[in-house]
Amino acid sequence: MKKRPSYLKFPNLIVLVGRTNVGKSALFNRIIGDHKALVAQEAHLTRDLNIQPAIWENTDLTFADTGGADLERKDEIDEAVWKKIGEVLENSSIIIFVTDVRQGLSPFERDWIKDLQKYHKPIIVAANKSDSGNLRSLAAEFYQLGVESVLPTSALTGSGIGDLLDAVVKTIKPNPPEEKSDKPIMRLSIVGKTNVGKSSLVNSLLGESRMIVSEIPHTTREPIDSHIEWDEKAITLIDTAGLRRRAKMATKTESIGATRTWRAIGRSDVVLFMFDAASEITAQDKRIAGMIHESRKPMIVVANKWDLIPDKTSKTMEKFRDFFGRQFPFLKWAPMIFISAKTGLHAKDIFQKSLEVFSESKKIIQEEDLTRYLRRRMPPSGKIPLRFYGVRQTSNTPPTFEINVQTKKKLPGSFYAYMENRIREQFGFEGSPIIINAKPESK
Repeated sequence: MKKRPSYLKFPNLIVLVGRTNVGKSALFNRIIGDHKALVAQEAHLTRDLNIQPAIWENTDLTFADTGGADLERKDEIDEAVWKKIGEVLENSSIIIFVTDVRQGLSPFERDWIKDLQKYHKPIIVAANKSDSGNLRSLAAEFYQLGVESVLPTSALTGSGIGDLLDAVVKTIKPNPPEEKSDKPIMRLSIVGKTNVGKSSLVNSLLGESRMIVSEIPHTTREPIDSHIEWDEKAITLIDTAGLRRRAKMATKTESIGATRTWRAIGRSDVVLFMFDAASEITAQDKRIAGMIHESRKPMIVVANKWDLIPDKTSKTMEKFRDFFGRQFPFLKWAPMIFISAKTGLHAKDIFQKSLEVFSESKKIIQEEDLTRYLRRRMPPSGKIPLRFYGVRQTSNTPPTFEINVQTKKKLPGSFYAYMENRIREQFGFEGSPIIINAKPESK
């Protein structure tokens, strides 16, 4: 039996469809009050299914921004866009057909409306880019599509958005908003260079083809949120744009997508650093890992395409971990999971490990426990005699510690590394960076 798509768990699914560059994503952003969808003056930007909840007039709504469709494009990506649009329309409550009053009614739209009507869903035409009174008057042309409701809208100015939402609520049966759950929500972002399998992993975890997967790099250009419940815990998966060196970024859109990837890291609770285990580790892999490390976010290393590694033995994983540790010595505290996003091998282990890492990052250790243990583990005096008074944890996520010592010399980096290792061996914090501050006083 085919698994029920995750977006069916959300009420009142309203799907935005339309030709490329008519302003669907800008309209979507206006409706949900955020900049979730990538917007720029370039066609075919939205390639994945972007779903976000909203509430209007005490009614739960779920809006889906789909890829821009174009009959003239026949490449692999556009065929996937068409397939994805069809799948979500089957499960929709309302279709919002977004058009452009500046371009007028096209033969393509006349043909497409006939296909949309076959789904037997209510259709509202949003005559977008009606940025002035003169342009709003042009919206009447779209009644030729044979729909009952044509509403002029302007994603740029916000004009007509309220009327559009009113029409949506009147069309569906109102449902009172559900009370927000007290369950903790973990935001899990997947970051790596281009074409390492990030979207394939999201699809594997969701159990559906939510993301468009292709061998063409940069299929995902913007962070896409997917919501799932696992073991009665709400988890948000964020699939980010593949990252290349800035010098190799071909378009402004790609650069914007990269910027939003780093913003996605900032709102994550745990970051999955994903790389291709079947290929050589590159300077870009190291650069991305370093930037995630600098964000001070909890991290899990995901070695994808493990199914392609030949002649594996019981010691292959151990040898690979040793090799990875030499390449990324600053990530020795990050756990590693070996998966195949394509086959699903070990993919579901990511949820359990991520929740464990998330929990570890929030731990608070009592001052007396820290001081008692570390007093017995202080390094030999050597060339830097010091007096240890105590240590306390000042914050979590990331775990931060303040060591109270007296010394006449500056503490070297090796001292901080030693203290971090002692804290980890006793108190854990797997997957979390640790910050140690010491304010030695000369006396």
